[in-house]
Amino acid sequence: MTRLVYPGEDVLSQVRTGAMALDSNLVDLLLDSLDHVGGFINQLDRDGTLSGDADRIATGQAGALRARLGGAQTATAAVMEATLAPAPAAWLDGFTTEELATARAQPAAIVVRYTPEDGCFYAGTDPLAAIRDMPELLAVAVAPRDAWAAAADFDPYHCNMVFTAITGASRDAIEQAMTYEIDSVELRALADAAPTVAAPVGDPADAAERGGAAYRPHAAARHRQRL
Repeated sequence: MTRLVYPGEDVLSQVRTGAMALDSNLVDLLLDSLDHVGGFINQLDRDGTLSGDADRIATGQAGALRARLGGAQTATAAVMEATLAPAPAAWLDGFTTEELATARAQPAAIVVRYTPEDGCFYAGTDPLAAIRDMPELLAVAVAPRDAWAAAADFDPYHCNMVFTAITGASRDAIEQAMTYEIDSVELRALADAAPTVAAPVGDPADAAERGGAAYRPHAAARHRQRL
């Protein structure tokens, strides 16, 4: 259902700012979308689940809404994704080598750092559900934000967790999925693994020409003495 609601919000935002003109076709499209959302709510209320064609309907309607937004939004999103800074190494400490290798095989994996507010449980937020519903989720690591309190002072309603997720989804899709938690989210690009630098061998002069800062003359001297 959210797949349909978010594009509708984007269209209305464009209309409010004057970036998009409101015409009769757009009004019909928005009203149709509202009818579908109302139908989905009724289904959930009645059956506890959505019908089998709900996903197809939502996808088709969302596509029609996004088509009205034009290509400018897509281009802007692409530029924003291209400028994401690489994730700090500390963010990746909770992942295994295999998980990182799998994620790096994706063309443009993004690292999501989600730090829920301390009192998020009182607001009805389920942080685990929020991160679990991330589209194209590849791996998740969970760690305490601060040191745990002593047992006598432990508050089960105080959220002390930090979630780090790696996803193959676009930045736009991530921000849509985390709309209600976006202020608690940071996004970074998953950089390639740092290359292994081989120790220079051969003539010291050659090593210096290759940028021989790693070359250690005293080590070479000891080597020659042993010979």
